[in-house]
Amino acid sequence: MAGKNNPARQPASFGAEVAGSAPEPAFDEVWERIKGVIDVKNQSQLADILEIKTPSITGAKQRGTFPLAWAYKLAWTYNVSLDFLLFGVEREKSPQACGGGTLASIDPTIPIFDEALEITGASVSKKQQTAILEIVREELKTITIQIIRVLKRGACGDVDK
Repeated sequence: MAGKNNPARQPASFGAEVAGSAPEPAFDEVWERIKGVIDVKNQSQLADILEIKTPSITGAKQRGTFPLAWAYKLAWTYNVSLDFLLFGVEREKSPQACGGGTLASIDPTIPIFDEALEITGASVSKKQQTAILEIVREELKTITIQIIRVLKRGACGDVDK
């Protein structure tokens, strides 16, 4: 009897139940949604964007499922709803749930990037855009950390040297 209620055994059982109950996104459905929101025409281009080999895409298509890691990367890179990519569901964001802010609900690098393109009149490929956005995100994070440290020192004395 002690074995049935043993807490050490619950995580394995629980994990299997959760994995089994989660809907697996069908490759073809996700692929169609990707083509609708991202400028990608074929699976070779998708492989380039994901920085993987084309046979990996072919394998996923043959299995009939779209890997979550790929969907996460696309959603993050292109500021697309993960729910939409995986399941075709658009969810409205409540301003109260997001702290009242548009900043919490968007990727702040997108407007920065768009403004830079407008100022320079430049045009870039999706691959270049992805690379630039990653650099901007890292720089933004670094600068934010520096500003917070300066504010922390100013407000609390010389706390973090």
